[in-house]
Amino acid sequence: MKKKSFFNGYNAKLALAVVALTGSLLTGCYKDEGLDIIDPDQSVTLPAAQYTITGTIYSAEGTILTNATVASDKGTVTQNSGSFTISGLSHGAVKVTATCTGFDKQETTVNIAELKPGQAAVYPVNFVLGKTATTKEVELRYDLKVTVLDEDMNEIDDADVTVYGAGATEVDYETTPLTAGAYKIKASKDGFVSTIQYISLPAAKKEVAIDFADPFATEEYATEIVLVKTATGTVVLAGDLKFGNRWMLAKVVRLYNDKGTQFYGEGNSNTYAYKFNVPETEFVEETTTRAISSKFFSATFKIVDENGIEMTLVQKIAKPTASTEPGGEEPNVEVKIDFSFNVEVTRTNAAPTFVPTVDTFDPMIVNGTDRVKQYTYDIPVLVGMKTIDIQGGNLGSETALGVAVAQAMKAATDTIVADGYKNELIEKGYKFELAPYTAVKSITSKQEFVDFTIGVTKVTSTTIITSGDEEPVETTTDVNMDLSGVYAKYQAAGTATVNYDDMEIIKVSHDHGHDHGHGTGNAGGGIIEAE
Repeated sequence: MKKKSFFNGYNAKLALAVVALTGSLLTGCYKDEGLDIIDPDQSVTLPAAQYTITGTIYSAEGTILTNATVASDKGTVTQNSGSFTISGLSHGAVKVTATCTGFDKQETTVNIAELKPGQAAVYPVNFVLGKTATTKEVELRYDLKVTVLDEDMNEIDDADVTVYGAGATEVDYETTPLTAGAYKIKASKDGFVSTIQYISLPAAKKEVAIDFADPFATEEYATEIVLVKTATGTVVLAGDLKFGNRWMLAKVVRLYNDKGTQFYGEGNSNTYAYKFNVPETEFVEETTTRAISSKFFSATFKIVDENGIEMTLVQKIAKPTASTEPGGEEPNVEVKIDFSFNVEVTRTNAAPTFVPTVDTFDPMIVNGTDRVKQYTYDIPVLVGMKTIDIQGGNLGSETALGVAVAQAMKAATDTIVADGYKNELIEKGYKFELAPYTAVKSITSKQEFVDFTIGVTKVTSTTIITSGDEEPVETTTDVNMDLSGVYAKYQAAGTATVNYDDMEIIKVSHDHGHDHGHGTGNAGGGIIEAE
């Protein structure tokens, strides 16, 4: 059917009349208001282009610096409580500088692009000023102060003190500040048992004034060494402390008998070794077939490591024989007991969980033919493992216990790839058939995951006891300690076990059953949207 135009006949005449009337009304309006009418042959002069820079000055903490000052090499600057506006500019480069007492000066250049007359542009420029540095950090060194005491805690003024650094080199600690590192201190005095103490000076920085001239600052490091008078009729228990093959620095080593009586020695704090004097009477006669001795001392050692973790172990020690002159006191004998601690890590499996993986196809896989067709599909599954630390115990990474735990955990997880979960095609070439005019909307596979825990469950000590000229005796002793503060680690591992679980198949119309693309955005034979 042919449509009629609106502008035909009477309607056209009415429309033109309305336009003519409106034009006359507008013209009359201009005249009544006294406005100028510009003739077509007259020219119009537009105002010059206007350029403005505006912004705010902030501190690094985000506070507006209300007392900041802004300067510009062009234009006029107007400021108001930390904000500013620069006007009266022309196109080209404009240098703007912000300053504030106690803050670093900041400067920027704004490149203003030329505009046409009648146009305007505003350039936002904000400043963030950093505080002027008043301090700096320098290396910290230590003025070592060694106080030697007797068992009554009285100072021994004339004791000999020698300090050794790396490579057993003697250092002049009284006049030269010591750098960070491990040092051995030996204190001796006639009539007393010589004592060795180990200290570790931490690497550190110290904040000083910005005008501090020296390359390092100093700080006093004080330590005390107790000397025990030489005695007779005692057994000296001494030895080294290690975690595996690494020296262990103990904050303190204490020794008790089975009744809880504490014994004292020398150099048993901040040390890699220990030494105690135990009265001969503490060794009690026992029935034994051992030829070396029939007297034993049940020693309880409490060792506090650098992390403040206390380790307790009980060791039965045989007293070695010693020759004496008739009528004389039994002389001192020494038993060397070296402790080498070991970390044991175990793995505990939890019940497996099954996680479905759904692949949804959009466009769908469609068989648009009159015959059954076979398709091949690669099932994607998650493989690998994710690792979650749930406890760290505040262990220093370079402490003996921390290193031993890290090494044990690494050995326990070396065979596991811990790169996190990732998609990989494991079940490749899974084949399925589609009936005519059906489509696959999604395929679901099911995968098994096994959660398990790897953690430190036990600490033992390999103890080597050496008495005089006798053959060393090696034993393994359990260490009692709170493992919750040591280390634990969760692992969640995905196995390669994956099975086809389900396939969602729908019918499609016969109209779409052809071997070419169909519908918006679809191309390629057989991949279409279902209706």
